[in-house]
Amino acid sequence: MKSAAPLSGAAPAPAPASILIVDDNPNQLVALEALLVPLGQRIVKASSGEEALRLLLGLDCALVLLDVHLPGIDGFEVARLMRERERTHRTPIIFLSGLTADAAFTSRGYDMGAVDFLFKPFDPQVLRAKVEVFVELYLHRERLKLQAERDKAETERARLLSLLVQTPAAIALTRGTDFVFEFANPLYEKVVGRSVPLGRPLREVLPEVISQPGVMEALRRAMRTGEPFVGREFPVTLDRRGTGSAEETFFDLVYQPLRDEHGEVTWLLTHAVEVTEQVRARRKLEFTEVELRQREAEFRGLAENIPDLVARFDRRHRLLYVNPVVERILGLPPERFPGRTMDELGMPLEKMSHWEGAFHEAFSGRNASLEFVFPTPSGPRSFEAHVVPERDDHGEVRSVLAVARDVTEARNREQALRESEGRFRLMAEASELLSSLEDRTVLRKLTELVVPRLADWAAVDLLSETGTVERVAADHCEPEKAALAFELARRWPIDTSHRGIGQVLRTGEPLLLEHLPDELLPSLARSEEHLRLARTLGFRSALSVPLLSRGRVLGALTLVHSESDRRFSGKDLPLVQELARRAGLAVDNALLYGEARGAQGRASRLQAVAAALSRAATPEDVARAILTAGLESAGTHAGIIYVREPQGGLRALHLQGYSEEVVRTQSHLPAGSPSPPLDVALAGEARWFSSAEELVARYPHLAAVAGAFEARAGLPLRAEEHSLGCLWLSFPDKRCFSPEERDFLTALAQLCSQALERARLFARALP
Repeated sequence: MKSAAPLSGAAPAPAPASILIVDDNPNQLVALEALLVPLGQRIVKASSGEEALRLLLGLDCALVLLDVHLPGIDGFEVARLMRERERTHRTPIIFLSGLTADAAFTSRGYDMGAVDFLFKPFDPQVLRAKVEVFVELYLHRERLKLQAERDKAETERARLLSLLVQTPAAIALTRGTDFVFEFANPLYEKVVGRSVPLGRPLREVLPEVISQPGVMEALRRAMRTGEPFVGREFPVTLDRRGTGSAEETFFDLVYQPLRDEHGEVTWLLTHAVEVTEQVRARRKLEFTEVELRQREAEFRGLAENIPDLVARFDRRHRLLYVNPVVERILGLPPERFPGRTMDELGMPLEKMSHWEGAFHEAFSGRNASLEFVFPTPSGPRSFEAHVVPERDDHGEVRSVLAVARDVTEARNREQALRESEGRFRLMAEASELLSSLEDRTVLRKLTELVVPRLADWAAVDLLSETGTVERVAADHCEPEKAALAFELARRWPIDTSHRGIGQVLRTGEPLLLEHLPDELLPSLARSEEHLRLARTLGFRSALSVPLLSRGRVLGALTLVHSESDRRFSGKDLPLVQELARRAGLAVDNALLYGEARGAQGRASRLQAVAAALSRAATPEDVARAILTAGLESAGTHAGIIYVREPQGGLRALHLQGYSEEVVRTQSHLPAGSPSPPLDVALAGEARWFSSAEELVARYPHLAAVAGAFEARAGLPLRAEEHSLGCLWLSFPDKRCFSPEERDFLTALAQLCSQALERARLFARALP
């Protein structure tokens, strides 16, 4: 058995050596070239050191003849730079010089790596002989290098031939369009049933193949196109016994074209693995399965025409069959299921425990039943399943048959009925609770009612007329956490400019957060402590709905799922909105009731003040009565009654509840001084200051005496068309003075004005 052509070949001779001549004298370059041409090597010329260095970047030279005296970079510098480069580090250099030999001069040249010095004029024969020596040395090294490469290639070829001989596939190499054999390993000869003489064409070695169009077309197409041919279970008819009776064989084979050095397709490598026995075994199995398929057809005809899901499993819990109903339920074609377990199909493992018990019962020969909920593309579906054993002719359980009926609609109706009953009971209890006029007590009971029936924890926040938010009720399914809900709102008051509850209070629109992941909480928290408390309470899903009444936002009802796996969705919104609507009505009714009681109380207090004023005979008596009965009714203990002086200023008729500094500085307010009581008396209009800051902002000179109180009210005292003075009241806390409070204080000032006018008229009437 000889080597194939692509695997062998003679080593090429080394290429001619390159000799570089460097001299700035053109005549000298020509003379040196003529002298060296008879050596039969490549002569390269350079007229400067720079050009020589540039050429040497891509040129391997046997020798460099280098003139020492070059313009620009001289020969010594060129030699130094050559020695610094890896490529020219060992290139021989013979220096050429027209100077007389000098020891120092030549020593410098040898230090630069020169192998010799020649001084002009030099003997041509000597120069040629020296150059020839270095050329022969270079060519000898190249021949040794090529020989080493050839030896390595021969070793590699021998190893490759050994591998091809031992490989467990049939390997053959043919040349040309006649497919002349140049190599065939022993397994190839065994497969074709004969020895393969090398150098003989295919038509002589395997004559029976020539008449097989499929085989010949594949061979010719691979040679013609240069593209490999791959055949799986490729049929080839062979006369392996040499009897003239051919048998059909099958191979997994590759015809791989090989190209020569010119790129022409010259050889064809055949790599074949016989699979005849596998093909015959498969065909036999297919034949025996025909009967089973016929029996299966009867079963499928029945299973595919019933509305229930039908599936058959083997002992390894692999699906043998599933009817088309599975596509309607899971959105997957039935063809995807056979041969795979439910785990391999990506079914949720947590649902498998139900089936394991049912399979165990069925493979033990007993019928089993179960109910389960299964996720589908259209949502979770409820099923009732019956699993029965299937026995073979010997009575052994070979598989189980499962029939599952979708009972989702029935279960949904039952669930809807239970939920409807629950909502009805919840709304009935809520209506009974919300009929009370005690808003805070009712709202606390409301949160207790919805936890844990609707949420894991709930809170109610009310919005005041000043825009502040107060948490009035909160409850948690874990009682020790209920106080945290209050603590959260107390330490970080809710602001209507913020997200969440503040957004609901600001817009009057409900807010549904179906899924609140932990990573979203830091963006909502106001501090690390706030985040810690929020995580302790837990936030998984939230629904916040405004409490509305008469077009106003009174507060918000917030429900949160935290401890359980429940989530709020759009279907929860109507029920919670109805609860919030009723809670809003209850809060509004309580407010109206409170306002009515407040109005009744204010009327009673005004009557008490009027009774006290009716007994006052002098202006001083009036002032004392107002600042005794009136201050208590107004909710403060500090006030001043100012009366007008003829000069236009104000004089304190009576003061109560102020410091000595205020009494000293504010008892007399001359005309023209910047004073709020004087402005009120002159303008005849009431002035309201919600805080000390607001007062000082308008009257900076009062900063020294403004710190003791917060809110102030200045009310003019008038009789007919002239000003009597001013009623000045100070309050210890900040307040916005609601419309009801302003009306009460205005009425108090009118009573004071009437009493002062009566006292003045009475004084004039006395003799």
